[in-house]
Amino acid sequence: MKISTLLPIFPKEQNVQLDVVSESLDSLFLSRALDKKALLVVPNLLSAQRFYEELSQMGVVVYLLPEKESLFHGVFYSSEEQLLERSAVLKEFDEGILISSVKGLALSLPSRESFRKEELIFTLDSQMDRESLLDYLVKMGYERQETTEKWGHFSVRGDICDLFVPGEIYPFRLEFFGDEIDGMRSFETESQRSIENLEEVKIFPALEENLSKDAYVEDWVEDIFVYDELGCINRYGDYYKDSLLQWENSPEAALPRSPAIIEELFTKSRLVINPHHQPLSKNRLLLSVDSRRNIDYRGKLSNFFEDVRKRVEFKQILLIPSSESPLLSELKREEIVYEIEPQEPKKGRLSIYFSSLSKGFVYDKEAIALYTQAELIGGIKRKMLPHFQENTLSISSFMDLKIGDYVVHRYHGIGRYGGVVQKEIEGRTRDYLEIAYRGSDVLYIPSDQLGMIQRYVGSDAKTVALSKLGSQDWKRKKERAKKGIEDLTEQLLELYAKRESAQGYSFSPDTPWQQQFELDFPYEETPDQLRAVEVMKMDMESPRPMDRLLLGDVGFGKTEVALRGIFKAAMDSKQSVLLVPTTVLCQQHFETMRSRFRDYPIKIAALSRLTAPSEKEAILKGLAQGSIDVLVGTHMVFGKHVSFKDLGLFIIDEEQRFGVLDKEKIRRLRTQVDTLSLSATPIPRTLHLSLGGIRDLSLLREAPRNRFPIQTYIARRDEGLIREAILRELEREGQIYYIYNRISGMEEVQAKLRKLFPDISIASAHGRMDRRRLEQTMLDFREGKIDLLLSTTIVETGMDISNVNTLIVENAQNFGLSQLYQLRGRVGRSDRLAYAYLLYPAQGELTEEAKTRLDTLREFTEFGSGFKIALRDMEIRGSGSILGSDQSGHFVDIGYELYMEMLKEKAQELRGNKTKINTRAQIQSDVSAYIPSKYIEAEETKMELYRKINRIESREDLADLEEEVTDRFGTMPPVVEELLLISYLSSLAGRMGFSDVILQKGLKLYFDESHPPGVEWLQRLHKASPPGVQIRAGARPFLFIQQEELTIEKTVRALESLEKLGEGASPKEEM
Repeated sequence: MKISTLLPIFPKEQNVQLDVVSESLDSLFLSRALDKKALLVVPNLLSAQRFYEELSQMGVVVYLLPEKESLFHGVFYSSEEQLLERSAVLKEFDEGILISSVKGLALSLPSRESFRKEELIFTLDSQMDRESLLDYLVKMGYERQETTEKWGHFSVRGDICDLFVPGEIYPFRLEFFGDEIDGMRSFETESQRSIENLEEVKIFPALEENLSKDAYVEDWVEDIFVYDELGCINRYGDYYKDSLLQWENSPEAALPRSPAIIEELFTKSRLVINPHHQPLSKNRLLLSVDSRRNIDYRGKLSNFFEDVRKRVEFKQILLIPSSESPLLSELKREEIVYEIEPQEPKKGRLSIYFSSLSKGFVYDKEAIALYTQAELIGGIKRKMLPHFQENTLSISSFMDLKIGDYVVHRYHGIGRYGGVVQKEIEGRTRDYLEIAYRGSDVLYIPSDQLGMIQRYVGSDAKTVALSKLGSQDWKRKKERAKKGIEDLTEQLLELYAKRESAQGYSFSPDTPWQQQFELDFPYEETPDQLRAVEVMKMDMESPRPMDRLLLGDVGFGKTEVALRGIFKAAMDSKQSVLLVPTTVLCQQHFETMRSRFRDYPIKIAALSRLTAPSEKEAILKGLAQGSIDVLVGTHMVFGKHVSFKDLGLFIIDEEQRFGVLDKEKIRRLRTQVDTLSLSATPIPRTLHLSLGGIRDLSLLREAPRNRFPIQTYIARRDEGLIREAILRELEREGQIYYIYNRISGMEEVQAKLRKLFPDISIASAHGRMDRRRLEQTMLDFREGKIDLLLSTTIVETGMDISNVNTLIVENAQNFGLSQLYQLRGRVGRSDRLAYAYLLYPAQGELTEEAKTRLDTLREFTEFGSGFKIALRDMEIRGSGSILGSDQSGHFVDIGYELYMEMLKEKAQELRGNKTKINTRAQIQSDVSAYIPSKYIEAEETKMELYRKINRIESREDLADLEEEVTDRFGTMPPVVEELLLISYLSSLAGRMGFSDVILQKGLKLYFDESHPPGVEWLQRLHKASPPGVQIRAGARPFLFIQQEELTIEKTVRALESLEKLGEGASPKEEM
């Protein structure tokens, strides 16, 4: 049964004004009125989002049309994501309800006929000239890329065309044979692998901009419904006035329709929902619903049970998200009679239906009371994932190699990458990486030795010294670095050894309360979050003190991971500390904890300079006696009078923000209690310790759902731009951060802003304010009482307000990269598009370093960029602040990645773990093996494929990559097949203990001196005496196999047969 069927339906032949107050109830009435294509007009995007979510829950087919936004002096502009989303909605909308803010009525758009006219439908054997398809895609707003990963992208490789139609879950792959479509498949964006064959593919325009604009949104529907008519009219009037001013300055911009036209349109509305009981048009039938909102029962379930028992004359309905809701066990315990999904609710018993609707109501006229789980306990059960292994992490996976980049070869030193070149040597063609060295020296590295090359990170490009081929200089630099690494690892491993040998506390397995606490989390966790929680718990349950770095972009859920660790500690009666760098962040975390822990007997305290002396005294006493379970505080937690009865977990938020003395105290604590560090952009030293294996690392790389990348603009300071940016945010009822980092000039800036915006609430915040005033200002801003907060970088961390989605930074050139990244992370923390304006002075030029910092932020707008930002910070700042002055010279000499590789090898060696540096053999043969440019043209794609080829280690890897390459690029030419086989041969021979394989007058397999074949294997080989196989002694012993036909495939089979000797099998006769 649908919940909406409980409500009366109003006459459809009349225009109706429905006076209703309660949220959710208005959606229920609206869902009853829908029986064909309709437009719902609301004042703003917040209302649109609410109706979209609620009507979706009620089973209504509903679409949300993104509005176009204006930017930069009247030019209408939307982010690419928004424009693609609009096209996706127009493509999908055929019936149901289309929701639009009133601004969405302003501008014309293509008619349904114009849009559908451009549709292409393909089936197998469809005929179309490939070039005509590519022309169509460009005309319809698709953008050509090397690989297709996002809506609106397409790519071409030989006879294959990939494209991603907006609105589709997966992109399409079309395979041509001449002008005929020979195959159609969907594929996965990350792996680029096909998923399933398709019988039909429909292609629609990606952007509406190139189509004729011959209609308005109401032309797409048959009925119009309006929510809050007066609110819509007032909002549209303000928007039109502002647009008119902009249009006068920029007449080339499109002018919205006049408010009079919109008001006339509203007279045709069949239903007006009036949330304010305002008198509207007299020619509408008035239906007034006397309803009221439910009270918030969270933390007061006893009140809910009491109300259920009282309302015996009501049809009482409880909405829960699933049959795993913890409310079911609570109802049984209270002996409340309920029925799950009855045909019709009955009086005297509770009827339960499955829905995630968030708001309930009491409708006295119909004697209906509706409750929701969100209002009772606020939680939805999440399904935990199975056990995971932590992902390995290397810088190479985050850095693309481009022509002109500096690279490091392990044995030849620093050179400049010149691209992939094809060379024919002695009758065989291969791909080589061209590396230029000092003077006119050029080295050509075979593509199968790609693993020897790393991108150089370590110093400013202007100061990089190229190595000289054949000189001893590179060897000396590596020896100096090796000696420095030995000194460093001994110091680091001393700390590591103390931690390893320390007998820490082994926390107990999860309790039922722990499971319930995690179910209370109102959002869906990302897989990375669940993975991080799991490994953190494994660390806590082991006797070794935990020392883990949790690295995740701003807004990616690090705090929730930490809270689950704190809760686990509290369940074992252990105290926890969350150390934060600022008072603002302290207060924010304190409020978050109070909200999350409110239903559990966990006592929390906050300690910062805002803490009153009397309150501080009580906190110190509670910590010492153990009555306080969790302390969130600034550096004051290190005060000499602060002592804990039983500290079990120490969490540091943004460790890079603390001073040297505090860091030393943190370092000492790491060997005593479980430690978790949280960071969005860690100091490179912290990063390098984790990558070196000294500390454990968890990485949150996935953005929460429904987040848009932050639109980042770098511009000279301009009052027109500032005014427009602020007006746009105010128009959608949002708030603004305005960052000005000089306290002395803040009053003047505030006066200018007040003159520009006399009707809005503006407040300032900085670190020298009276503590009570600062606390109240931050609280007022969080509660939406302040529209614009003029602030120093005091808001850099900790302010987590979903309604703030515009950031303006003055004098952005004076900020550090990590600082700007943190500031930008204060916006975009909801499903609303966010904007960051990084402004520099109108006069003067930026320094090269400042320009690089700002360009980096503009480049890395996607979610999960914190790691890339940290790496780029190393390039900009150099390495002096990374490892200390005693190590920075080595770092510059040999590059970050080789330094880290050597550090990791040394750390493993000191731990007693023997490592193999290179287990791949060098292959010499007369076979041509390369990637022809006709097969793959783009160099970046070639490099990506070469990386994958160099990772082949088994027959399964070989078959898997052959399938992927054929799927993505078409039938492999023989030279590509040989390339993959050679890579497998290299891995196979290296694994067996051979360093070189030479196919020349027989097969020669030279023994690897560092890890030769085992004695047992050699004895079995001697005993088996396969025909044509000999061991030949000499300065370099080798195995000789007589072969008449020296093909790569035959060589592979011969080695596979020899490898089986290690398993006791007899070699095949084919050798």
